[in-house]
Amino acid sequence: LSRLRRLSEGDLSTALAGAEVTAGAIVEALLDAGVAVYGINPKQAERFRERASAAGAKSDRRDAWAIASALDTDLGCFRPLSLATPEIVELRGLAREAEELKEDLRRACNRLRSELLRYYPQILELSPGVDERWIWSLLELAPTPAEARRKGPGKIRALLKENRIRRVTAEEVRDLLKTRAVSAAPGVTKTASKHALRLLKRVRLLNSQLRVVEGQMDEILNPSDEAEDEPNQQKQRDAKTLQSLPGAGRAVVATLLTEATEALDRRDYQALRAEAGVAPVTRSSGKRTTVSFRRACNPRLRNAMHHFARVAIQKDDAARRHYEGLRSRGHGFPRALRSVADRLFRIAVAMLRDGTLY
Repeated sequence: LSRLRRLSEGDLSTALAGAEVTAGAIVEALLDAGVAVYGINPKQAERFRERASAAGAKSDRRDAWAIASALDTDLGCFRPLSLATPEIVELRGLAREAEELKEDLRRACNRLRSELLRYYPQILELSPGVDERWIWSLLELAPTPAEARRKGPGKIRALLKENRIRRVTAEEVRDLLKTRAVSAAPGVTKTASKHALRLLKRVRLLNSQLRVVEGQMDEILNPSDEAEDEPNQQKQRDAKTLQSLPGAGRAVVATLLTEATEALDRRDYQALRAEAGVAPVTRSSGKRTTVSFRRACNPRLRNAMHHFARVAIQKDDAARRHYEGLRSRGHGFPRALRSVADRLFRIAVAMLRDGTLY
């Protein structure tokens, strides 16, 4: 920044910066100082380098020159970056943390399931994924088949009542756990059961952390009445509008608000569908035109788009009819979901622009 101030004679507003990253300490420091920062896709930077060197020579200095040259000649092809509001920064961090916790929880549950397969496969009949809280309590109550045979139906009945489980009775659970499984080698049951209980503590910890993070996300997406009177209300109105869409749950809305912030702020439908990977790529040359799947997009936004459309066709009749019409014309499941998401994005942008709910 000191060097840029010398070069710009103290006026940083005249400086332009191009970077292959769109976030981080350096980008935020430049934006905070008033420098106009433009995000350059690494693939674009590679093409700019080829323009400067047909032989493929590469160095940081050459890359910097190529990016600066592109900004100088083709500035209109790039969009400037901007600092997100503190609420969006916090929500983005929470959404990404929740995603990581879900992955860690899934891994831990899979490891727990693997241990149970060694000595206690009966309990997997009740929950194949071992990802339900009442199953964790049942495993703590009866960590081995031998202990399960000694338990009466009373404690199991109380456990089911506490967790509001009605699909099975205490007698059915007890009879299932008493079923004889494949015999394990001597010492396997004792070792595996201790390991399973240690894994269970890890599973419970990850689950509790996930619930805390999701609660904090809900506080930002659904602020109290007092917070609604504060000046920064645009994001809160946008969150309420997006949550009214069918299939738009906590994770989907948080991802849309944090990963497509600029597109939503501009109410830019084309930018939103391109960032989510919904818009196809058209290549036309001479008499030949091909339309292909878009691979250059935000992967988090694409994943959210997939679940957004998947749930929408289960909850909304119009989305379901649109989906079935696409499938009847021969489109595959992923292709049909992308079209459903495209329609929902178009509706969402219109709702945000007009300030209406679904």
